[in-house]
Amino acid sequence: MLLSSTGPDGRGLNGSNLSSLRFYLTVKEVSGGKRIRVAETSSLPYGCRRVGSNAVNILLRFQNLFFAAFPSQDTPEMMNAFKELFPSLVRATHVLETTLNNGNAITHPAGSLLNVGQIEFAKGDFYLYPQASHLVLQE
Repeated sequence: MLLSSTGPDGRGLNGSNLSSLRFYLTVKEVSGGKRIRVAETSSLPYGCRRVGSNAVNILLRFQNLFFAAFPSQDTPEMMNAFKELFPSLVRATHVLETTLNNGNAITHPAGSLLNVGQIEFAKGDFYLYPQASHLVLQE
């Protein structure tokens, strides 16, 4: 397992869906109980697509990205550490709130399953929201 931090004090930004809990427990176990600080957001900060070997196209920047640390008492300190890099962060009460505000688990599976034929036909040139969701959203 590869673990990294942003500095010698053990700060790190993790994903969502309670992954901070799993990450925290794993690091605690392999580090012999060292105190670390982890945090998670309700989603990724950017919607993007790889367009080359070293380039991405940022399609959207999320606003109001919920953010919480585990344990939650570390949230103010962690917010201060990451707010400059991710200005759209909004303080959540705890990581359960970040998880419950992540709509990806509801949105992406249905759209992907209902469009699997088009996804395969497009050979990597498929965009879920404009190509699969726009008609429903317009009605």
